[in-house]
Amino acid sequence: MSDQEISWLTLALRSRETSKWKLDLAFLLSRDEVRATIAARIRDNAEARWIARSVHASGRTFREKDMEHYALQRGWHPQGKFWVPIEEPLSLPSPNGVKNAEVTFKLKSILFGSIAIEVTAGGARLDLVLDDVRDYPITFARFVQVLTAGGLPHAAMTDETWCDIVINDGPEPDQCRLLIDNTYPGREACIDTFTDRKRLVDAFRKLAWEIGDHPYFAHHFLYHGLPIDEYTRVAEAHDKDWAAGLQQGIYPDDIDVEDALLASRIVEGLTLPADWDDETARFRKMMRSLEIPPDWQLRFGLRAIVTIEEVAYLIEPPNRAA
Repeated sequence: MSDQEISWLTLALRSRETSKWKLDLAFLLSRDEVRATIAARIRDNAEARWIARSVHASGRTFREKDMEHYALQRGWHPQGKFWVPIEEPLSLPSPNGVKNAEVTFKLKSILFGSIAIEVTAGGARLDLVLDDVRDYPITFARFVQVLTAGGLPHAAMTDETWCDIVINDGPEPDQCRLLIDNTYPGREACIDTFTDRKRLVDAFRKLAWEIGDHPYFAHHFLYHGLPIDEYTRVAEAHDKDWAAGLQQGIYPDDIDVEDALLASRIVEGLTLPADWDDETARFRKMMRSLEIPPDWQLRFGLRAIVTIEEVAYLIEPPNRAA
């Protein structure tokens, strides 16, 4: 961080007096200031969690809305004047007219930076999309982890944080209430239902496993479009072959067929750097086992900042996972 850069540091702070959480935004110019600010927040509050640090050239404007968006991406929700982390219950309005239904998830595809999921509950159906830039598999894994442990998680974890997914208690001990409220323009839909908790846990765990086990998870989501030179090489070669095949009548004039062929060629013809293998393996293991690496827990605001060593780790430039 140079003197020509400004660091916007966002933390979540839990008050000793109220046990409530608030977001804290600081404008800082050096690593020493970042370090000192985090240390002071830890000292003055019951708990401090890292949300994000954004570094820009001097003169760039950082809005409060940006800070809130970072928090939403990590499973936090506003409630009144305070914020609620993913593992603490989020209150919902009274369930007037909510009925029982079995909930199912179908992993439709992982293609070109998007994970497409179909949700059904009774006669209702909606589509969800995880975006490779704005929706994080770490948040998804934490949601399912909390649900599996018997908690009541919530997160805006799909459709670029436009979709709220909230679990509350149901009318019976073995039930829970599931609300999926998607307000993404063009995909507006809502499911609000009581459902069997164990079956819902099994459905979410199966979906998480299928995502982590999918052969396209790395190329088409974790590293979509990367490395740029290799991706461009494969895409340009495909474009030439497709144009020639279309002219010769080898390929049908069908955009879905073309996309499917390009998708497979990216996986088969694009070699990811060997030093990305460890990160890929960590992501796949996390989705299958719901065990989130401790350093990702720290950087995603899933646990408190405690030690000086953790502060030093956090002020280093984020890795690809964060």
